[in-house]
Formats: sequence, structure tokens, C-alpha cells
Amino acid sequence: MFRETSSAAKSQTPNAAFFPAAPVGLGDVQATVVQLLTSASGYLERDQGAARRCLNRATSLLESLKPANDVEAEDGPAYLARGGLAPWQINRLKALVESQLASAITLEEMADLCRLSVSHFARAFKISFGEPPHGYVVRRRIARAREMMLATEEPLSQVALDCGFADQSHFSRLFRRQEGSSPSAWRRAHGAKPETLKSTVSVARRTAGSEPMQAGA
Repeated sequence: MFRETSSAAKSQTPNAAFFPAAPVGLGDVQATVVQLLTSASGYLERDQGAARRCLNRATSLLESLKPANDVEAEDGPAYLARGGLAPWQINRLKALVESQLASAITLEEMADLCRLSVSHFARAFKISFGEPPHGYVVRRRIARAREMMLATEEPLSQVALDCGFADQSHFSRLFRRQEGSSPSAWRRAHGAKPETLKSTVSVARRTAGSEPMQAGA
């Protein structure tokens, strides 16, 4: 259901080497962010496109975690508030999706992460997110694609693969459906400006190292 990327396409993606495995808990997320920032720093002088991709992924992971006061413990039972997902489940799902946008994300994997049956999870997810799991994943992939088109000069074919789409045609079709224009037209209209990478790495490192990350809805 969530396999947007074909096997052939995944084998062509050159970025898996510097993308760590998907984080699950908060400690995993923080470690993954630090690893991504370290990789970005190493890529600055020789491959700015790779550095930007590392930074984009680290940013997405950090944004998926929102502070909250009344968060249920991760080892507690799955409490479904009004039929929806608990805060810790929502937080884990966001981190999982953001870290695996370039690869396949199955409904079973998401349900297991929340300790729910597939059917129960699908209903609870729609209540909490306002859309089915597949729709949410596609929307996040398109959001990642917009970030890449603004922050890098990668060709659209590479953007498509990095964001988990089977190919450029698949990416363009879904992008036009959501944004109302083709990716190339959207990119021209928004006139992407180069990022100051070293400054971005420095700020992100301070954020990851000095501010404790808490789970939240």
C-alpha cells in the first residue's frame, strides 16, 4: 500500500549510505539527528547536495517532535482518546514517516509501532490525522520534495527518488494533483535561493544538543 518506490528505483538512489536507519524512540531520534548533522558537516566541502539532504532530513525529524506536558509514557498501554491515537503513538508515527520517506512504509509497520491491529490502527489514524495513512505519507513526501526543490539544484528525477516516488512521472502526477502545477513550474515560480549551509549546520547542532526533545501530539 505504501510502496511508492519500485525496487529498481530504490537501487538507483545514492543517498541511503548517509541516511541512518529509521529511529523509533526519542533517544533514537536524537541520535539520528546528531548523525545527520555530522554527515552534513562532512559533506559541506565536497557535496553540498548531499549536505542539504542530510539537513532537510534532520530538520524534518526535529519538527516532528513537539513539546507537550501530559504525554503518556512510551511503555504504557495504547490509550485511544475518543477513538484516536495517543500522543506517544502520534509522535512515533511522525518520526517514522519523516525518516523513511525515501523508502517503503507499510501499514503493518505503522500499526506494529502503535501496538494495534491494522484495522484498528487505520481507523484511529484517520481520526487523529484527518486522512488515511497512505494520504498522509504522500503529503509528507510532497512536502519533502518542495523542500528539496527550494534548497537544492537536484534534477526532478532525483528529487522523486529521494522522496520515495517510483519515478519522475509518478512524482509529477501526484504533485500536480496536490499543488495544481507541475514540479518544474512550481520550482520556477518559487525561485529557490541557495542556503547558507554552514550556518544551518551550526544552528541545528545547537538545537539538537542543548534543547531536550520531548514527545507530543
